[in-house]
Amino acid sequence: MASGRLVYIVGASGSGKDTVLRTIDAGGDRAVRVAVARRFVTRPVVNGVENHIYLSENEFCRRREQGLFAMEWRGHRYRYGIGTEIDAWMRQGTSVLVNGSRAYLPAAKQRYPDLLTVWLQVDEDTLKTRLLSRGREGPADIESRLRRNDTLERRIPDDAHLVDNGGDLQATVQQILSIVARGGGC
Repeated sequence: MASGRLVYIVGASGSGKDTVLRTIDAGGDRAVRVAVARRFVTRPVVNGVENHIYLSENEFCRRREQGLFAMEWRGHRYRYGIGTEIDAWMRQGTSVLVNGSRAYLPAAKQRYPDLLTVWLQVDEDTLKTRLLSRGREGPADIESRLRRNDTLERRIPDDAHLVDNGGDLQATVQQILSIVARGGGC
Protein backbone atom coordinates (compact mmCIF):
# COMPACT_ATOMS: atom_id res chain seq x y z
CA MET A 1 0.00 0.00 0.00
CA ALA A 2 1.35 3.43 -0.93
CA SER A 3 1.80 6.00 1.80
CA GLY A 4 -0.49 8.99 1.94
CA ARG A 5 0.85 12.51 1.95
CA LEU A 6 0.44 15.51 4.16
CA VAL A 7 -1.59 18.21 2.42
CA TYR A 8 -0.76 21.40 4.27
CA ILE A 9 -3.47 23.98 3.62
CA VAL A 10 -2.55 27.55 4.44
CA GLY A 11 -3.86 31.01 3.82
CA ALA A 12 -4.76 34.16 5.68
CA SER A 13 -7.23 34.08 8.53
CA GLY A 14 -10.52 34.50 6.70
CA SER A 15 -9.36 32.76 3.52
CA GLY A 16 -11.79 29.93 4.25
CA LYS A 17 -9.54 27.07 5.38
CA ASP A 18 -11.98 25.75 7.99
CA THR A 19 -14.94 25.97 5.58
CA VAL A 20 -13.04 24.14 2.84
CA LEU A 21 -11.83 21.42 5.22
CA ARG A 22 -15.28 20.98 6.75
CA THR A 23 -16.76 20.61 3.25
CA ILE A 24 -14.13 18.05 2.24
CA ASP A 25 -14.62 16.16 5.51
CA ALA A 26 -18.38 15.93 4.91
CA GLY A 27 -17.92 14.89 1.27
CA GLY A 28 -18.41 11.15 1.63
CA ASP A 29 -17.29 8.76 -1.14
CA ARG A 30 -14.53 10.02 -3.38
CA ALA A 31 -11.76 8.67 -5.53
CA VAL A 32 -9.07 10.12 -3.26
CA ARG A 33 -8.47 8.72 0.24
CA VAL A 34 -8.30 11.75 2.50
CA ALA A 35 -8.76 12.49 6.18
CA VAL A 36 -9.01 15.92 7.74
CA ALA A 37 -6.89 16.31 10.87
CA ARG A 38 -8.29 18.37 13.70
CA ARG A 39 -6.11 21.04 15.20
CA PHE A 40 -5.77 21.32 18.96
CA VAL A 41 -5.87 25.02 19.90
CA THR A 42 -5.70 26.90 23.20
CA ARG A 43 -8.50 29.22 21.97
CA PRO A 44 -12.07 28.19 22.82
CA VAL A 45 -14.40 27.54 19.90
CA VAL A 46 -16.56 30.67 19.90
CA ASN A 47 -19.12 30.45 17.13
CA GLY A 48 -19.24 26.76 16.29
CA VAL A 49 -17.78 27.40 12.83
CA GLU A 50 -14.15 26.74 13.68
CA ASN A 51 -12.95 23.21 13.18
CA HIS A 52 -10.63 22.66 16.12
CA ILE A 53 -10.53 21.01 19.52
CA TYR A 54 -10.04 23.36 22.44
CA LEU A 55 -7.34 22.50 24.99
CA SER A 56 -6.43 24.53 28.06
CA GLU A 57 -2.84 25.76 28.18
CA ASN A 58 -2.04 23.11 30.82
CA GLU A 59 -3.57 20.27 28.80
CA PHE A 60 -1.76 21.43 25.67
CA CYS A 61 1.57 21.43 27.53
CA ARG A 62 0.86 17.98 29.01
CA ARG A 63 0.18 16.56 25.55
CA ARG A 64 3.27 18.25 24.17
CA GLU A 65 5.43 16.74 26.93
CA GLN A 66 3.96 13.29 26.16
CA GLY A 67 4.95 13.63 22.49
CA LEU A 68 1.37 13.61 21.24
CA PHE A 69 1.85 16.34 18.61
CA ALA A 70 3.33 15.70 15.19
CA MET A 71 3.49 19.46 14.69
CA GLU A 72 2.92 22.40 16.99
CA TRP A 73 3.35 26.15 16.81
CA ARG A 74 2.30 29.46 18.33
CA GLY A 75 0.36 32.15 16.57
CA HIS A 76 -1.75 35.16 17.55
CA ARG A 77 -1.27 34.45 21.30
CA TYR A 78 -2.41 30.82 21.05
CA ARG A 79 -0.86 27.36 20.70
CA TYR A 80 -1.76 25.05 17.83
CA GLY A 81 -1.02 21.35 17.48
CA ILE A 82 -1.66 18.46 15.12
CA GLY A 83 -1.82 15.01 16.71
CA THR A 84 0.58 12.18 15.92
CA GLU A 85 -2.30 10.06 14.58
CA ILE A 86 -1.69 11.67 11.20
CA ASP A 87 1.48 9.60 10.82
CA ALA A 88 -0.48 6.34 11.18
CA TRP A 89 -3.11 7.56 8.72
CA MET A 90 -0.46 8.34 6.11
CA ARG A 91 1.25 4.98 6.62
CA GLN A 92 -2.13 3.40 5.83
CA GLY A 93 -2.29 5.23 2.49
CA THR A 94 -4.53 8.11 3.48
CA SER A 95 -3.61 11.65 2.51
CA VAL A 96 -4.08 13.95 5.48
CA LEU A 97 -5.34 17.51 5.10
CA VAL A 98 -4.18 19.95 7.76
CA ASN A 99 -5.13 23.55 8.46
CA GLY A 100 -1.59 24.82 8.82
CA SER A 101 0.31 27.99 9.56
CA ARG A 102 2.18 29.86 6.84
CA ALA A 103 4.89 30.80 9.35
CA TYR A 104 5.32 27.13 10.40
CA LEU A 105 5.52 25.88 6.79
CA PRO A 106 9.36 25.56 6.71
CA ALA A 107 9.30 23.40 9.87
CA ALA A 108 6.43 21.30 8.46
CA LYS A 109 8.43 20.74 5.26
CA GLN A 110 11.43 19.69 7.30
CA ARG A 111 9.38 17.05 9.15
CA TYR A 112 7.36 16.00 6.05
CA PRO A 113 9.62 16.68 3.03
CA ASP A 114 7.05 15.46 0.48
CA LEU A 115 4.14 17.49 1.81
CA LEU A 116 1.86 19.28 -0.64
CA THR A 117 1.32 22.95 0.11
CA VAL A 118 -2.09 24.32 -0.89
CA TRP A 119 -2.19 28.09 -0.50
CA LEU A 120 -5.75 29.50 -0.36
CA GLN A 121 -6.10 33.03 -1.63
CA VAL A 122 -8.87 35.62 -1.65
CA ASP A 123 -8.74 39.26 -2.65
CA GLU A 124 -8.19 41.84 0.09
CA ASP A 125 -11.77 43.17 0.07
CA THR A 126 -13.22 39.67 0.52
CA LEU A 127 -10.68 38.92 3.23
CA LYS A 128 -11.52 42.10 5.12
CA THR A 129 -15.27 41.42 4.83
CA ARG A 130 -14.83 37.87 6.16
CA LEU A 131 -12.68 39.02 9.07
CA LEU A 132 -15.20 41.70 10.01
CA SER A 133 -18.14 39.30 9.78
CA ARG A 134 -16.66 36.75 12.17
CA GLY A 135 -16.41 39.40 14.89
CA ARG A 136 -13.30 38.06 16.63
CA GLU A 137 -10.98 41.02 16.04
CA GLY A 138 -11.29 44.77 16.19
CA PRO A 139 -10.40 47.09 13.28
CA ALA A 140 -6.75 47.49 14.36
CA ASP A 141 -6.25 43.72 14.58
CA ILE A 142 -7.87 43.23 11.18
CA GLU A 143 -5.61 45.84 9.59
CA SER A 144 -2.63 44.10 11.18
CA ARG A 145 -3.76 40.76 9.73
CA LEU A 146 -4.18 42.32 6.28
CA ARG A 147 -0.65 43.80 6.41
CA ARG A 148 0.75 40.45 7.57
CA ASN A 149 -1.07 38.68 4.75
CA ASP A 150 0.37 41.11 2.21
CA THR A 151 3.88 40.35 3.51
CA LEU A 152 3.37 36.56 3.49
CA GLU A 153 1.77 36.55 0.04
CA ARG A 154 5.07 37.87 -1.33
CA ARG A 155 6.86 34.82 0.12
CA ILE A 156 4.82 32.01 -1.41
CA PRO A 157 7.07 29.02 -2.08
CA ASP A 158 7.52 28.00 -5.72
CA ASP A 159 6.10 24.53 -5.05
CA ALA A 160 2.86 25.82 -3.48
CA HIS A 161 -0.43 25.13 -5.28
CA LEU A 162 -2.37 28.41 -5.40
CA VAL A 163 -6.13 28.03 -5.07
CA ASP A 164 -8.54 30.96 -5.34
CA ASN A 165 -11.21 30.62 -2.66
CA GLY A 166 -13.05 33.81 -3.44
CA GLY A 167 -15.77 32.17 -5.51
CA ASP A 168 -17.59 28.86 -5.66
CA LEU A 169 -16.75 26.66 -2.65
CA GLN A 170 -17.36 23.39 -4.52
CA ALA A 171 -14.95 24.48 -7.25
CA THR A 172 -12.31 25.15 -4.59
CA VAL A 173 -12.91 21.73 -3.01
CA GLN A 174 -12.67 19.98 -6.38
CA GLN A 175 -9.45 21.80 -7.21
CA ILE A 176 -7.86 20.72 -3.92
CA LEU A 177 -9.00 17.11 -4.35
CA SER A 178 -7.56 17.15 -7.88
CA ILE A 179 -4.21 18.36 -6.54
CA VAL A 180 -4.22 15.53 -3.99
CA ALA A 181 -5.22 12.94 -6.61
CA ARG A 182 -2.37 14.04 -8.92
CA GLY A 183 0.05 13.90 -5.99
CA GLY A 184 0.74 17.57 -6.49
CA GLY A 185 1.73 17.38 -10.16
CA CYS A 186 0.37 19.73 -12.78
